[in-house]
Amino acid sequence: MEPAGARPAPAPGPGTRVEEEWAVTLRSRLDDLGVDPGEYRIRGDADGAWCLRYDGGRWAVYRTDGGERQGAAAFDDPAQAAAYLLGSLLMAPRRAGPIDPLDGEPPLTLLRDRHRTRLAAGTEVDRYGPPSGNMTYAARTPFARRSLPPDWERRPYHVYRLRRPLEALTGTAVPWFDQPGGGTAYLFARPVSALLADGALIEIT
Repeated sequence: MEPAGARPAPAPGPGTRVEEEWAVTLRSRLDDLGVDPGEYRIRGDADGAWCLRYDGGRWAVYRTDGGERQGAAAFDDPAQAAAYLLGSLLMAPRRAGPIDPLDGEPPLTLLRDRHRTRLAAGTEVDRYGPPSGNMTYAARTPFARRSLPPDWERRPYHVYRLRRPLEALTGTAVPWFDQPGGGTAYLFARPVSALLADGALIEIT
């Protein structure tokens, strides 16, 4: 118990062990609840996202809309700020727009039995070509089972591992380009480059 008249201990600031612990716990909890990482930023700022950052000696939580802060609140305790962010995200309407191929990717007609799925952390996917696209396949699927243009086999090949669960549109490749198809494709809502940048994916080869 603190003696009468004693000043309260300062709140954990950025970079402290306590602050790092609650940040890790918060990210883990949001992942468990299936919150899209694109809907929030921890220690950062992005338009259209709920943000939590150290600002003016306190922990600020707000949603940005055209550069304006909405629903702003500030806390001395980072754990209280984390709870406010968590509640705000869970109360917000979930965005469930369509997942479509980005420019330059094969059309959705390439895939049959299309449906949304949630890939678990640790799942490995791969891709022929730069990370600017959003179509991947189950890692190490033989090229002929992908039904991609034959010259794509000469593109750089990359394998990625999910570091947290991700929503994707999945389907089975139909026969095309004199290839049998049958491979399982995963189409993400954002390009692979964006998923690498925010830590959702890591390249393993």
